[in-house]
Amino acid sequence: MGEQKRPEAVVDYAQHGSACPPAASRPPVDPAQISRRSVRRRATGMTHAKAEAALEYAQFDRRQSLRHEESANDGGRGEAELAEREGIIALLAGTGEVYDPQADAVVLVAGPSPGPATLSMCLASSASV
Repeated sequence: MGEQKRPEAVVDYAQHGSACPPAASRPPVDPAQISRRSVRRRATGMTHAKAEAALEYAQFDRRQSLRHEESANDGGRGEAELAEREGIIALLAGTGEVYDPQADAVVLVAGPSPGPATLSMCLASSASV
């Protein structure tokens, strides 16, 4: 029996020393989207009161970051974090429930995020370069 050939279009990135596609073929990084995703992940299970406390802390942290020029230019990440936290608080207001991103209409419209295994694998391979 002969050895089966792979189609020409399929590239084995591991063969080239990377588990991820080349940077040119990946979509550009959106710091605001990363921030929103991070806030939703950290807010999972929070009550309205805890979400308000987290917003106060994030506002304080943002004010402190703006005092330093190198921290102030974060690609929109700080504003996106505050806006996402405010949206979560508005969603939880008066409900008495805990936050669940699976039930958040905004998250459902935005679509699923890339899996953490893929992301960590890509980060690990780019760190070793």
